Amino acid sequence: MMHLEDSQKPPFYVALKALIRGRDFLLSGNASPRVQLDACFESCVALLQGQATSFDFKKFDRNIEESIVDEQDAGFEQALENKLYFALSSFNLFFLENDVESLNATTEDVVEIYRYKVAQDYLVSRGSRAMIFSSRDEDEIEGSKEIKDEISAQAEDRKFAVQISDWSAWGLAVSG
Repeated sequence: MMHLEDSQKPPFYVALKALIRGRDFLLSGNASPRVQLDACFESCVALLQGQATSFDFKKFDRNIEESIVDEQDAGFEQALENKLYFALSSFNLFFLENDVESLNATTEDVVEIYRYKVAQDYLVSRGSRAMIFSSRDEDEIEGSKEIKDEISAQAEDRKFAVQISDWSAWGLAVSG
């Protein structure tokens, strides 16, 4: 059984919220992740509330690994789903290795989901399937509303999380 230290809860919360937004972003398009996330996310909320969980994070890690499609064989949607799986793998390292830094990696991995999608949309808008981005192109991609909104949401989550003193009374909807 796992539990969270109080100092771990704010970065854990930020990573969890980012993953939920990332999953919802994928579901709003044509992607359909093959890993069932609700049970994991519900267990994570329970951990934040100070409850024990018997969720099997090792099995979850195996499910993530089995869901990743080789980049050579992946279409756009599968490659986008892979980005979510990479973020989930980073998040899962927290459970498997008690690696708090993996939570920061998770939030950056979620931003990468948006970068990938925005870059693909950028290519399509230019009538191209591939190109080397100029600095101007990269700035335009990085300045997209989707990426800015996610980075801003993570910053707001950080501010919010450090103010919570009673996590047991806190709740979060996790269903996708």
